[in-house]
Amino acid sequence: MYYSNNYKLECESISSSKNFEFTHNISLTLKIFSLLSLIAIIWRIWMVAVSISLFILSIFISKKAFSMVFTYEYWLDNGILKITKYYKNNTIKMLVHLPLDSTFLCELIHYNEVDFEDKNCYIDKAFNAELYLRITTPKSRFYMIADKYLYSLLMEKK
Repeated sequence: MYYSNNYKLECESISSSKNFEFTHNISLTLKIFSLLSLIAIIWRIWMVAVSISLFILSIFISKKAFSMVFTYEYWLDNGILKITKYYKNNTIKMLVHLPLDSTFLCELIHYNEVDFEDKNCYIDKAFNAELYLRITTPKSRFYMIADKYLYSLLMEKK
């Protein structure tokens, strides 16, 4: 018996949070200095260029900071497994779009069996998950997390 047509699980990246905080604070500091340098325009007109360049630099650093923080979303939608990466700078990247049929293999693995260096590893290293899965298809292999309900839905479609 199939319990749900749609189910979503999220895994937030927390391993790069210190780098995000550092670069985000630098960006905010540069914006403050940019505004303060506008006061110096009274004495030196060339401070306009300094103010503009500090502001542009802060924008680039802010974009870099927000591209470090993301969330993996694991969707089970009408028999299709979708893994999407949502960045905090509102960028979306579709990683997996897999119809669940009998050709995929879903294995429960331990944390130490996960290859975090693999480009198809869709798990944050610092995230503590309930279950770790290795999904193998004829074309690819990837790692993801699951809870018991998502795992049961995946195994039901198999």
